[in-house]
This record gives sequence, C-alpha cells and structure tokens, in this order.
Amino acid sequence: MVVAGSYKGCLRSARPRRRAGPRAGKRKRYSAEFNAKVALEALNGDLTLPPVATKHSAHKAIIAAWRKRATEGLSGLFSGKSEARARSF
Repeated sequence: MVVAGSYKGCLRSARPRRRAGPRAGKRKRYSAEFNAKVALEALNGDLTLPPVATKHSAHKAIIAAWRKRATEGLSGLFSGKSEARARSF
C-alpha cells in the first residue's frame, strides 16, 4: 500500500535541473534571412538534412520545419490570393 505523499521525493528528483552557466535560459535566435538561406539549401536537394544542419550549426528538425514553411509559402505565391494582395498595394 502506498501512503499519500510517500513518493514525492522520487518526483522531485525526476524534475529537470536548471542550466547553469553563461547561456542559462537563452535560446539561439536565427534571422529570417538565415532561415531562408538554409531552407533554400535544404530544398535544393544537393545535400540531405544532416550535412546541411552540420554546415550551419542548427538542428535538423529546425531545418526541416523551415523547409516545410518555405514549401507551404511557395504554394501561396502561385495562388490567386497573393495576386489580389499584390494588386491592392
């Protein structure tokens, strides 16, 4: 039988510890230009995601997300909606 609260110590030890050091709590931020450049390189097809990620020091999952957003954005360029927006300006 488990007594209420008897396992709390186990849960506390399983919590992730806070990072200590100069980059504690800081995420790496990438500019839009950098995202576009890397996404185009990933779309190019000369290299697979892991070499592109190593070359630009970014995780392959991030590059895959940028590539996906780029392909979704490209389909919007050729729809009638973007032409209507361009004419309205």
